[in-house]
Amino acid sequence: LKSAVPLLLAARTKKPLFLLPRRIGPFRNAIINETARKILGHARMVWAWDAHNLEQMRTLLGSALDPSRHQLGADPAFVLWSSPVQLDPERLPWFSAQIDRDRPPVIGIEVCGNLARRRRSAHDQSRCALCTSAGGHRRHHASGNERLLLLPASNSAPQSEHECTALVERARPRGSLRQRARIAVFSNALEPLERRWLHSRLDWFCRPNEDALTSALSAGTPTVGLITEHAETAALRSCCTAENLFDPQSLSVSELRSRVLAHYADRDAHRASLVVTVAALRRRVRAEQKALADAIALLGGTKPGFAAKETPDIGSTPAGG
Repeated sequence: LKSAVPLLLAARTKKPLFLLPRRIGPFRNAIINETARKILGHARMVWAWDAHNLEQMRTLLGSALDPSRHQLGADPAFVLWSSPVQLDPERLPWFSAQIDRDRPPVIGIEVCGNLARRRRSAHDQSRCALCTSAGGHRRHHASGNERLLLLPASNSAPQSEHECTALVERARPRGSLRQRARIAVFSNALEPLERRWLHSRLDWFCRPNEDALTSALSAGTPTVGLITEHAETAALRSCCTAENLFDPQSLSVSELRSRVLAHYADRDAHRASLVVTVAALRRRVRAEQKALADAIALLGGTKPGFAAKETPDIGSTPAGG
């Protein structure tokens, strides 16, 4: 409720309000429901990020819902720029800043720092399986030349770096130094746009976190993830089909490992599908930007029709253009 105070103040003083909320209910508390109803009803424009939240907005507003103001949008992350990262060629000689489909596949796994503390839970066992199965999948594929890059989660360092080191020791194959060098930890601190660029350079990615999954998917990278909350599921459905999401509470570790490996094997098909999905989501975000710019122009007394200038993604894959 504290975060809603500025929005309520805008509604009471009849100030123009434009919203792109990630989540619009459902709320169990009647007071929160009424607060959300007042804010949504007052707003000049509201764009829900996915169909589930648009339906929640319909439920909250009822007959007060105005289709011209309350619309389906998309996550703005799908039109973000990327910021290239300077890589150390000595530490990661096999990681190229250029996309080359003839090179060995590069797998990225973002690792949380809470695995060691809560390894007994089904959720965390699944996270661990997600990492180790990808590291050990050479037994299941003939090529055996994949590279594995572990990325410490940005919100749990240094615990996540420690967990990455432990996973490297568990997942590294026996053999020559060259074989062992196929698994590495990318420990550099990255800004969100740098992380998105790195995601775009991967052939396949997995992570139990909505923001990281969206970052990789928006960059056109085939991605799987673990469902941790229903709200995450709803948001990810807009850019991720059912076979890309796994619920650790309903799958055994062996089932999870099997599905992860199957998804990896079909990564090229998933990448092709993302080209279409991401392009549609980008068009939706561009429509939001144009509508927002036109509404602000009207408020300022200028002629509407000013569209937000389209900016190309820097360093991302060509998915969606």
